[in-house]
Amino acid sequence: MTQGFGFGGGMGMGLGMIIMPISIILMIRRQPPGPLKLMLRAGATSPAMARKLTTLGIARPSMLSADLKRGTIIRLEGGRYYLDQSAYRRSRWRQAIIIAFVISAGTALVVAMLLEVIIPSMTDATG
Repeated sequence: MTQGFGFGGGMGMGLGMIIMPISIILMIRRQPPGPLKLMLRAGATSPAMARKLTTLGIARPSMLSADLKRGTIIRLEGGRYYLDQSAYRRSRWRQAIIIAFVISAGTALVVAMLLEVIIPSMTDATG
């Protein structure tokens, strides 16, 4: 006989599967703003509005390395930087598509696991 949701952990296990992702999302939302948000807030979105890292409140240039490689942040002569908004939008769309795919795949996996547990237990009860 299966317990709760069929995962051997009972109702608590199923509840934990719901609460854990929510808590992770809340922790991520509490993080301080990254360099991209700081640039947006400062209006550093064009070569004319480029800013130095110290004026943006960015302590370490290494924080920008991934965005510089991606082309989301552009470095100008004199150590000024700005956010390329079109590259930023493309990056956000890519992230959204990847997240949607992962959520869909995860949901499909959970449904498949539930069907595998529920259907055999239903046939055992009737047979």
